[in-house]
Amino acid sequence: MTAAIPAAGPVAGPVAGAGVGTVVAGIDVGNSTTEVVLVEVLGDGPPRPLAHDRAPTRGRKGSAAAARAAADLAARTARRAGLVVGAAAVAPQRAVETSTVEVERERPDVAPLVVAGGRARTPGRPGVGAGRPIPLGAEPPAAEPVVLVVPPDVPFRDAAARVTALLAAGAQVTAVLLGADEGVLLAARVPALPDGVPVADGADTAAALRCTRLLVEVAPPDGVLRAAVDPLLVAATFALTDTERPAALGAARVLADARSAVVGLDRAASSVPRAEAPARAEGDRDRDGDPLATWLVDLDAVVAHVEGRRGPEPFGAVLAGLEPAPDGGAHDVSGVVAQVLGVPVAVVASEAAAARAGALTTPGVRPDAVVLDLGGGTLDLVLPDAEHVAAGAGELVTAAVARLAGCSRGAADWVKRGPSSRLEGPHVLVGEDGERRFVDRPAPSDAVGSLVVPGPAGLLPFARGLDPSQWRALRLRAKRVALGDNVSRLVAAAGRPLAGRDVVLVGGVAGDAELLRVLDTALTGCAVGRADVAGGRGTGALGHRWAVAYGLTVLSTDGTRGRLGT
Repeated sequence: MTAAIPAAGPVAGPVAGAGVGTVVAGIDVGNSTTEVVLVEVLGDGPPRPLAHDRAPTRGRKGSAAAARAAADLAARTARRAGLVVGAAAVAPQRAVETSTVEVERERPDVAPLVVAGGRARTPGRPGVGAGRPIPLGAEPPAAEPVVLVVPPDVPFRDAAARVTALLAAGAQVTAVLLGADEGVLLAARVPALPDGVPVADGADTAAALRCTRLLVEVAPPDGVLRAAVDPLLVAATFALTDTERPAALGAARVLADARSAVVGLDRAASSVPRAEAPARAEGDRDRDGDPLATWLVDLDAVVAHVEGRRGPEPFGAVLAGLEPAPDGGAHDVSGVVAQVLGVPVAVVASEAAAARAGALTTPGVRPDAVVLDLGGGTLDLVLPDAEHVAAGAGELVTAAVARLAGCSRGAADWVKRGPSSRLEGPHVLVGEDGERRFVDRPAPSDAVGSLVVPGPAGLLPFARGLDPSQWRALRLRAKRVALGDNVSRLVAAAGRPLAGRDVVLVGGVAGDAELLRVLDTALTGCAVGRADVAGGRGTGALGHRWAVAYGLTVLSTDGTRGRLGT
């Protein structure tokens, strides 16, 4: 999405009566967050920040409800600071609808083979066995290798007694397969099992019983699967025909990182025609012909790129999209703000112009700098005379991290922010660089063994199955695709060479601890840094988040200062 930025300062001119000493409120209403900055007008430079605050946007951006809530926030901020607002500044409100959705991906079709297990983390006994699947309660055929299948509703004690009885009767048991997570408990109660007979749990027992033959493997504690991931051995085990042999390779790939495997042969199911799935593109999808309106992160490709550990189920993808709101024109909310605050309100040219004006108050930034505004749902590239907007930013990273780490999006909002540690004991943390450190307060015992990050109430545990270095590689790669590659296509769409220019990062996502690293290839040849809005004004520096709100006050109090293109 591309839009021209007016080359003038404020649309309505400087705020009437905003002389030296006047307190002006810059009010930035975003799609998800509203920011307010209160400044004092000075006679010899940019306004001096006095107070600032933010809150979730209430109502749709551009609506009277959202404008009224923003004005109320400005009034509360002034009261807490003991200030009296004399004027305010806003920009025309252009709302967009943003969304971040998960795209499911089906497990590869390996017919006539069936992968009926591979998720168990605590299987009961290592080994390899193949045979005909037999329900635990049935009588096994004489002189034929069998795999005993224990449904999930059978208690492990009852199952152990039955397995023991069958072994005593001479049954040729080559493996024991459980639906419940009780492999260790059953194996401990059946000492008569011969060496090398695996006990696997967490399997799809219904799918296993539909097969005519099963191959069951459990890797040793310090080893990996060898039989189930060998396509030649799998093809021989099931006597696959030449046309069926590719299924062995497909099953091996599905189980590449599993610790246990259950593979079966079900030719009856593979002969049933499968319904055609609706066509769905897995790449960048356009909305209404706008190439910047969507951005997709293929999580399976992220995992493969860093040789991450994969399970039998694909991770899928996450897709960010944007489109104008149904009432997506520019809305002038100055009247609502003026009514609530009882002060004159200036309407500045655009939010993009304000973002650039605010960002250019960062110390050391050159006047021709480019501003990159990273929000929850969009990336905004602000040039001196144009703005380019693309889908995908903070919410896309959150969704990707949640999927990869197996946690909620609420937790992922904290997990994504930077390095993690593994909690080795109640007092010991091991960082992603291997450094050990001690915590002042003992962590909960149920968090030991998990990765942790600083959360809203102390250490936040997540992802017990990953080590810190693995998670670091996954996290950085996900950010590279969601943000770095996305910025690259945004710059390409702008059609402007940026090499040699300063790029100033603003917005909430700009605070990500790893963002500069992530953007190092996307913005090659540029000096990339975070904004320090109103920096150099003593104690008034605002950091990276408040560029638009402060820029509104800059443009509204002096029509020549902060003018685009200067």
